[in-house]
Amino acid sequence: MAPTFLVVNGGDGNDELTADFTGGDPVPLGGLTFNGDGQSGSPGDRLIVKGIFTDQLINYTNAHDGSIFVDSNPINYTGLEPITGGNSSHTTLNLPDGVRNQASLRNHATTGFIEIFPDSGTFETTALPNPSQSLTVNLGNQGDDLTVTELDPGYAASLIINGGSGNDYTSLSDVKLTHTPGRGLEVNAAETLDVTDCIISGNTAVRGAGMLVTSGTTTIHGSTITNNIATGDGSTDGGGGIYASGEVMSIKGGSVIRSNTASGTLGSGGGILSLLNDKLVVLENSCIESNFAENSGGGIESRTGQLEVKDFLIQGNVAGVKGGGIYFSTDDIMDLENGVLRLNQAGEQGGGVYHGPAPFSFIVDVTLTENIVSNSKVSVSKRGGGVYNEGGTLSIQDSILTANNVTGFLDSSDGGGAIFNRYHAPDGELGGDLYVQRCVISNNGIIPFNVGLPGRGGGILNVADNSARAGCRIYDSTIEANASLQTGGGIQNLVLNSNGMGNAEATLLIQNSVIRDNTSDENGGGIHQLGGPGQANCSIVGGAIQRNSCTFRGGGIWTSEESTLDIESGCLIEGNHCQDGGGIYKDGATGAVTISNSTIADNTGTLTGGGVVLEGGNFSLREGAVVSGNVAERGGGIYMFDGYLTFNDTLVRNNRAEGPTSARRGGGLFIADGYASFFNNTVFQANEAIDGGGIFSYATTTIGDATFEGNRALGEGGAIWSSGDFDFEGPAVVSNNTAGSDGGGIYSIGLNLAFWESTLSGNRAGRSGGGIWSGSQNLSINQATITGNTASGDEADEGGGGVFIEMGSANLMGESEIANNSADGILGSGGGVLLLYGDLTVSASCVIDNNSANRSGGGVEIVDGMATFNQTYIRDNDVDGKAGIPNPGNGGGVHISGDFLTATFNDCVVENNVAASEGGGLWNQTNTVLNFNGGRIVSNTSNSGGGTINDGGGGVFNNGGVVLVSAGLSPTTIM
Repeated sequence: MAPTFLVVNGGDGNDELTADFTGGDPVPLGGLTFNGDGQSGSPGDRLIVKGIFTDQLINYTNAHDGSIFVDSNPINYTGLEPITGGNSSHTTLNLPDGVRNQASLRNHATTGFIEIFPDSGTFETTALPNPSQSLTVNLGNQGDDLTVTELDPGYAASLIINGGSGNDYTSLSDVKLTHTPGRGLEVNAAETLDVTDCIISGNTAVRGAGMLVTSGTTTIHGSTITNNIATGDGSTDGGGGIYASGEVMSIKGGSVIRSNTASGTLGSGGGILSLLNDKLVVLENSCIESNFAENSGGGIESRTGQLEVKDFLIQGNVAGVKGGGIYFSTDDIMDLENGVLRLNQAGEQGGGVYHGPAPFSFIVDVTLTENIVSNSKVSVSKRGGGVYNEGGTLSIQDSILTANNVTGFLDSSDGGGAIFNRYHAPDGELGGDLYVQRCVISNNGIIPFNVGLPGRGGGILNVADNSARAGCRIYDSTIEANASLQTGGGIQNLVLNSNGMGNAEATLLIQNSVIRDNTSDENGGGIHQLGGPGQANCSIVGGAIQRNSCTFRGGGIWTSEESTLDIESGCLIEGNHCQDGGGIYKDGATGAVTISNSTIADNTGTLTGGGVVLEGGNFSLREGAVVSGNVAERGGGIYMFDGYLTFNDTLVRNNRAEGPTSARRGGGLFIADGYASFFNNTVFQANEAIDGGGIFSYATTTIGDATFEGNRALGEGGAIWSSGDFDFEGPAVVSNNTAGSDGGGIYSIGLNLAFWESTLSGNRAGRSGGGIWSGSQNLSINQATITGNTASGDEADEGGGGVFIEMGSANLMGESEIANNSADGILGSGGGVLLLYGDLTVSASCVIDNNSANRSGGGVEIVDGMATFNQTYIRDNDVDGKAGIPNPGNGGGVHISGDFLTATFNDCVVENNVAASEGGGLWNQTNTVLNFNGGRIVSNTSNSGGGTINDGGGGVFNNGGVVLVSAGLSPTTIM
């Protein structure tokens, strides 16, 4: 009968027992015990196990005692020195529990062998053939130190190290764990792990194929982890290169994490999957490149704890869904500094970086370039080619984001070539904030596969949704040469409100930054802002919006209804181009735009609004705002469809209405509808158009303290052309403007024109109305000065150097003065006023003096109209060469002609007027009635006759009409 157990006792020498399983199982069912005895010297009593096994377990009890189980066959030993283990697929070493072990796992002198050496002498030196599957070292409970150095070149098994209950320290240096049948390295419950100059490559596991660490602090220095594959399909699987769930992991010293894969359906973290409690640190010239994750985090995925990455290169990584380079979604801090993220790709969000709802994270001195979000699927989002921020607070500083793109089948909420910032939250929750400081964001873009030109925000897309808030703040940065095939070439600020509540808020602040050379194929070349329902708000403080362009509207900026736009502190909006609103396009019937102490200059709109188009809502220019050098066919400076437009201390100059058609109107401003007002030293200067050099208006306009000077119209209205209500409240100045046809200063055919407490001077019209040409139903001039204006029309019914009135009713009142005006055309008439088919009433104490004409009516020409002068001074007017060559020069003061009209003078003074031919003071035509009721006709001169009524008429010349003279409030004197 076979024995149930076997005991071998050694003697005093160096005994050696070999348990050879190659020919069968030599161990009885009860086990084998080898008791060493006295040792005669090195190497001491030895136990050798031979054979090929599946599992081998070596338990070290103390320095010389323990047991070995090979495929469950027990071998116990006592009093030994060295051990040689068997050739096993899986070998496990259990170090003693009762003492602190210091051990070295290293290459053995025999090829194909490794050994574990007791540096502290607490267990037996053990040599092992290279296991084919795995080697597990279980540390004791007294705080062990395990050092793993270069192993046998043929070693290709997984290495698993499990710490005990003490504070264990494990280090690996110059170790190669390559092409194992499973995971390369697994370390559990070790408080400290150092991996230096190691290579972990070609391994496969459900998670953490290259390396899995579940506890403690890990430092990886100068190591390469490459071509490992994590195959798990679960949401917690992945980590093709590294799976980290301990406390802290540092990767530094030029380490490389390359070409690892998380291939499972929800596999994440192609290079690294971090579930660390504290933080993951990657620094000192380390490289994360060419890794792949089916789900998220192509290079790195960090779900818990902090992430700190410095002095790094993260490139060529791919994630099927989110975070091509980095996926960070924790409630902790991400800190990326001094590195490069390039050529990374995600299928949906964050080609370079995906950043979740962290309280505050940083990207500092980082270059993000050539990252991309790309997906051919129609039903998934594609957002944030460089960076995607979902509800967190993220600060990007001193960084460069260039040549990042979003491409695929896109919809209108996709985009953000460089950065996508968004929060989609339940009602009442706050969203994420993006800070961009001292950055360059350039040459990023949106490239759709589908028609309809979807996708927004070539540089940045800021989105608020579901009653949430998304804020984007840009300081001291440059956003240039980005492109979108829909809207927002540089920046898109967008409210989505998919819950329909209407109270989401997207806020954009740009301070001391430059937005330039960006393009979009639709609207908003530089910035596009879309609210409704909900509020989109944009504030621009200083900086510049330059040379941006789009196809349709808002070359520089497009802003919608239910949005606000505030521009202040010296911002320059310059050189932008599109069809409508080269500088700014304000869309919709609500919302507001305020421009303060800023300049809108040298922008171009091929159709309307070279500087600005206002479609509706409120638009205010104030506190030193300047609109200069802009060009469009209509509204060179500003085109207003509707809304409320206010100018307060604003300069509008050198704008031009230019284009291929005759619709070139409103050099400074074109008002189609709405209401416009001008106050506090607003100046319109040197603007130019065919009609309305300064303003062309169909709507209601109020002018307060404003100046219109040096504007030019090739046709009508040198300063102003109006067919709406135009109200000068004063004190306004309209001076030195010119019109090729009528209305050198003002051309009005609207219902009402009120010119109160204001001055018209030095204006010139090529035909009629040097100061004003009025076809309005009601013209009122009150406490005004109209002086030094010229009309140069050559026909007899042309002129009106100061005022030309055709049809309608006109009232001159409140001590107004019409002086020194001229009708200098060949047959120019009405040096001060020419009334044609209308009614004129001049009230008390008004003065018409020192005006001149060539044909007739040095002061006033009345043709087929009704005129009443009350206590008016008509003096020193001339038709005797002051305007040119008299032709013939009748009616130095007033010339009355036409059929069935009545001119009435009540207590007026007509004096010192001069005619070259007839009627030095007054000239009256056949079929007209002249009533002179009180007042004086004195010291007038006619160079062809004396002072009687039917002679040359120095005072009055009556050419067959009716003259009625009577006393008024005062006697009538003619002398």
